[in-house]
Amino acid sequence: MKLNHVSIVFPTNDLVTVNAKFDTATYLAVYDVSAQSAEFLHAAQFDTDTPADQQLQERCAVTDGSSILFTFGQLSGLAAFHMVNHKVFAIKISAPEPIDTLIERTQEMIQSHPPLWLQRALNHQEGSKSEAKA
Repeated sequence: MKLNHVSIVFPTNDLVTVNAKFDTATYLAVYDVSAQSAEFLHAAQFDTDTPADQQLQERCAVTDGSSILFTFGQLSGLAAFHMVNHKVFAIKISAPEPIDTLIERTQEMIQSHPPLWLQRALNHQEGSKSEAKA
């Protein structure tokens, strides 16, 4: 089991930059991030022809097991409700940013003195791994 790592979800339209809202992104890219490494786990692609309520369910399912969601713009009320209930800490960014930059910033925080929200995310991730093994 990896220690001091988090699973992070990035809404993106190009798999390089967080440049979309959670509810409308073409992709949700999921990474496992620790102080020394970052591993791309998978990306879920969404079809804009799917009804909005079904898409939201599918998008929320991608976040299950993750601890952090970076998003460009506000979450819808239902998406925010899901994040709170599943202990996913949502971070709104005000301008598009490269995924690599957000990963590096998270790694720097893990290495130094993680803020309380990141400490909770790290603890939540470790708790999820322990429950999965039981």
